[in-house]
Amino acid sequence: MRLMKIPCYLLFLLSHFFTAQLYAQGSSASVVKSGLSDANKIFGAYLSPMLTGWSSGLNNNWYTTAKPHGLGGFDITVSAGGFFVPEHAMTYNPNNLKLENAQPSPGVNSMRAPTIFGSPEAGPKMDVFYHTPVKDFAVGSFNLPAGTGYYFFPSIPNIQLNFGVIKNTELMVRFIPNVNLHDIQSHVYGIGIKHDLKQWITGIKKTAFDFSGVAAYSITGAEYLIPEVHRLYPDDNSYPGAQQKSFYDNQRFGMQTNAWLLAIVLSKKMKFFTPYAGFSYNHTFIRFKVLGNYPMPVYEPLTSPIKPTIKNVNDPITLEVTDNAMRLNIGARIKFYYTTIHFEYTIARFNTITAGLGFNLQSLHPFVR
Repeated sequence: MRLMKIPCYLLFLLSHFFTAQLYAQGSSASVVKSGLSDANKIFGAYLSPMLTGWSSGLNNNWYTTAKPHGLGGFDITVSAGGFFVPEHAMTYNPNNLKLENAQPSPGVNSMRAPTIFGSPEAGPKMDVFYHTPVKDFAVGSFNLPAGTGYYFFPSIPNIQLNFGVIKNTELMVRFIPNVNLHDIQSHVYGIGIKHDLKQWITGIKKTAFDFSGVAAYSITGAEYLIPEVHRLYPDDNSYPGAQQKSFYDNQRFGMQTNAWLLAIVLSKKMKFFTPYAGFSYNHTFIRFKVLGNYPMPVYEPLTSPIKPTIKNVNDPITLEVTDNAMRLNIGARIKFYYTTIHFEYTIARFNTITAGLGFNLQSLHPFVR
């Protein structure tokens, strides 16, 4: 089987709005030799920390102040950032995966394998066995995928429009319509609402700080077509079951996400400087798929030498990550004339940092909302 540099293109997919292309060494599609069940378990352990960390950033930057726009006021903000990788997300133990066909090769000393964030060195060598009622036949081997060595990973950026409506309420819309860039298709849509809670609480109506509630929901989708040179083809088209090369040209990665949050936000405006803090309950769901047609070798132990029959599998791998968590974020916004910049740090399962630039047209006078 040909090698497929999965980390390289997976990282590029998940950071597909960034102009920088991220590279990583190693990793092999030969993991598929272990069968669909084992391949899903291995890739799940390898990629889940990234999906969990990436989900931490999906609900960032819905707000940069607690005060809603006045009627007719609006701003447009572009934000980007990333998450920090904790130590526990660097490795996993393949022995805990309960693999069916793959097991450590003789002489393997350590069974700590790198996740996508771990060491860029290849993971432990695994032998693959074909099971029969009589005996188990060794039919191949592979190294578990290498990591990237990254301690910081980019989150998805967004473009957001906020505009004021009645009763100190602000509507928020996120949007990146369907974009086709080289071999990538992607989109982001979201909607939210921010409402001034202070106006309903008698004891704090006239205080100098702002206090609001926020609710928001967003969806993201992306697909990345794997370049021909990195697709997985049969070693020999004469193997039974092998199809023409074009049959495998639809190999690609796909991802769908949805995220929602409920938050309370507190801020204090001091001329052009506004610090803020928020406490929120967040739900995120990410489904990552390896899509298309893939040749998986199935071995016939009664042949001599043992050689494979090709079983063509469609959409072989699906990974799902759900995260329900409380989060605390602190940040600050600086406003000068029509321009704003903001910075934010969020404490979550994977801590995140974000920054953004906005154009605020609520007032024609500087430092005034």
